[in-house]
Amino acid sequence: MSGVGEQGRRGEIEQVRVRPIVVPVIDGVDARKAVEAAAHEAADSGREVLLLAVVEMPKSMPKGFAEYARTEWRGEEPRWLYVRLAGEQLLKPHIEYLKERGMKCEYLVETPESVGHALTYLPVEPAKVIVQLVTNKKAKKAVGRLIGALGALKVPILITP
Repeated sequence: MSGVGEQGRRGEIEQVRVRPIVVPVIDGVDARKAVEAAAHEAADSGREVLLLAVVEMPKSMPKGFAEYARTEWRGEEPRWLYVRLAGEQLLKPHIEYLKERGMKCEYLVETPESVGHALTYLPVEPAKVIVQLVTNKKAKKAVGRLIGALGALKVPILITP
């Protein structure tokens, strides 16, 4: 997330980070309306969108995946690779939607257990978080952890239907 450069104290150019609009995209939840709301907000405010995929860590790996991870993705732990690839797949239509509208976006992929840690250590505090209303019982757990972590950030949270 980059912004406009500004003059530093010693004369060098420093990068100013634009506070993004964060949209959690939880596996099993249609986050389309939240992403659309973020796109409108970003267009109005000149902000970027940070998509945050939340994907459950698998208890077991699909057959052959561990070998694929070892041979093709040297050094990456297979379960985390699975989460990352699943998250990227989950985010793909949302990234395309935002890019079609000329929006800048970045993304993170986390598990329900790691999302709080990730939000705590974002390089810049979000301007706002837009969350899709959740009715799926499994996803409610992830949203609960997410809301708990967001409470520490003290940023506005918009929940879309």
